[in-house]
Amino acid sequence: MEIGTKLGFSRNKLENFKHKTMQNRKDANIQMLCTWKASQKSGAKATETLKCIFESVSLASAENTGNYGDGTSEDFDLCGGSPSTGEQCSVALPVKSLSLAWELGKALRLDDDVIVGFVAPSDSAAMNRLAWQLLNKWCKCLGSQEKKVLMTKLLQDYNIQDCNAGRDEISSKICTTPDLLDLSRRLDLAGSDILQAMITSVFIPPTSIRRIVLQMLQEWVRHGGTRKRLLEITKAFHSNDAQWNITQVSWTPSLMASLITTVES
Repeated sequence: MEIGTKLGFSRNKLENFKHKTMQNRKDANIQMLCTWKASQKSGAKATETLKCIFESVSLASAENTGNYGDGTSEDFDLCGGSPSTGEQCSVALPVKSLSLAWELGKALRLDDDVIVGFVAPSDSAAMNRLAWQLLNKWCKCLGSQEKKVLMTKLLQDYNIQDCNAGRDEISSKICTTPDLLDLSRRLDLAGSDILQAMITSVFIPPTSIRRIVLQMLQEWVRHGGTRKRLLEITKAFHSNDAQWNITQVSWTPSLMASLITTVES
């Protein structure tokens, strides 16, 4: 409560953090920190605020060292089990591009088709444009005679009677993610081809990217993903923000020092 107040959160907002995390103090702290960081700009004021909090936490930690030991066993235990929602949020926060989200998905060993399910556009117009990009890529790899034969078959598959129709007519039939994946299979294209096309032709805001990454992490956790493995992945990605949020999930001097370094950089 005291630290949240120093960061400028109202009592109602702090109670909201506690409610969302089912009174889990560590999760509440992480969500509070993520929310605060997202609202800050790099600057002297933010750094000074953190340094003041860091000093007060350091003093409290020094006074309690005799009662709680060096915390080694606690840190070791924190690396086991499933990562909490707050920890997953801390990993998602620094990811701001589709290409990096894709790399993280591969590190989580998610199939490309599964990743496509998370990142594919939800509106039909954007889906049509993406389908057109895939058809265009496919056509460029074919000779003129081969393209004529295969395009005729594709038109038949989509019940398009006009034999002179082409990419525009076929792409207009693609409105959902299953439609898109079905088209890619008909074109003998992989999920990676869809993702490459999206990187070059579809803009996804950073806020949406982070939401996508969080969904991927939740899927990964449902299939047995562990905190230890997530820590290894974030180390490989050199994601310092995520790394210290996983290994130091309570308010400790080392966490505060890391946050100060992040804001100053």
